[in-house]
Amino acid sequence: MPDRAERMDDAGRRLDRVLVWLQADPAHAGLQQEAADLCYRLGRFGDARHWLTQQARSAPLSPAARSLDGLLLLRCGDAAAAIAIFQALLAQGTATPELHGNLGWALALAGRFDEAAEHALRAVEGGIAGAGPLHVRILHHQARLDEAIRAAEDALAHDPAQLPHYGILATLYLDRDEPDTAAAFARKVRAQAPDDADANTVLGVAALLGQRRDEADRFFRHALHHQPHSGRARAGRGLVGMLDGHLETAEDHFRLAVADMPAHAGIWHGLAWCQLLTGRTGQAHASLQAALALDRTLADTHGGLAVLAALSGRPDEAGACIRRALGLDPGCLSALLARGLLLRQSGHAAAAQQQLDGLMNQPLLPDGTTLQQALATHVLSTRARHHAAPRRR
Repeated sequence: MPDRAERMDDAGRRLDRVLVWLQADPAHAGLQQEAADLCYRLGRFGDARHWLTQQARSAPLSPAARSLDGLLLLRCGDAAAAIAIFQALLAQGTATPELHGNLGWALALAGRFDEAAEHALRAVEGGIAGAGPLHVRILHHQARLDEAIRAAEDALAHDPAQLPHYGILATLYLDRDEPDTAAAFARKVRAQAPDDADANTVLGVAALLGQRRDEADRFFRHALHHQPHSGRARAGRGLVGMLDGHLETAEDHFRLAVADMPAHAGIWHGLAWCQLLTGRTGQAHASLQAALALDRTLADTHGGLAVLAALSGRPDEAGACIRRALGLDPGCLSALLARGLLLRQSGHAAAAQQQLDGLMNQPLLPDGTTLQQALATHVLSTRARHHAAPRRR
């Protein structure tokens, strides 16, 4: 079976011939359609759009051409227009597995994952190449980790050569807090596809877990070079920036990451800690509220809100947030930090110091814990300076 490079070479040679034929018959709709298809396969999306436009001038676009128009709109970021085209084609009876796959992709990009899952599954059942990874990614976005892992592993059982599934499994196992398994899948992918963004991102996280920041940053940079809108890799660079104390750079990365993955609460947490560390409590509160709107069961969100309330002199609100956070996770570091702040404010300095010393002795992790430890160090020293200043006067 020819590899991707050979297929691209074949498509390039075919396009050269089609373009010669079009010189002899410039209005041939069939040749215009083929030129558009080949240009799309070769990644020459502007040329593909040109040939579709030429075809539309001489005759109404065929269903295949309209479907290609939808794919080009997706490449330009217009998911809504692409969805409209694909749904119109379905309504007209063009219900092919490929069309279901295209519609599933468009719906997923629009964040409509329930609908996307249905169409992606129809494409999988129709044997469309690439639909399997799409379906697994949609399940992942729906936080259906076990189903996603089963679907990917079932696909690999039928065809162990499906490299994309290994990369997806690496990310899935990372989200299931199994970093060693995730790294093993990532290394398998990277051995054959060194530029795979999922694999590089997972290996970057593994390097962070091993406190190898420079190595981690290299992996994240590599992932972003080949997939500029990888929210995970961008958030990884934000974590590295936090650890290195480059808060403004870290915040820039987290802002880009939430733009690419607005439904990932953990990235909103990272952005909030950057904002709080630089004294912008109002912005930090807004970021934590965005995380809360996504998932009210994350202890770190309530813990972060407790820290903000404690720093803003609202002890009752802080106490309520602390209780919610510790009810969800008795070891929630941000909630324990907030408790320490309240103890210090109420004059129980010895108890507060014992609480805070315990926090600082926790192991460093890149899942939110590191940010909270950095937050504890910076915020408490800042508050100590503020309290000391009037006495020095």
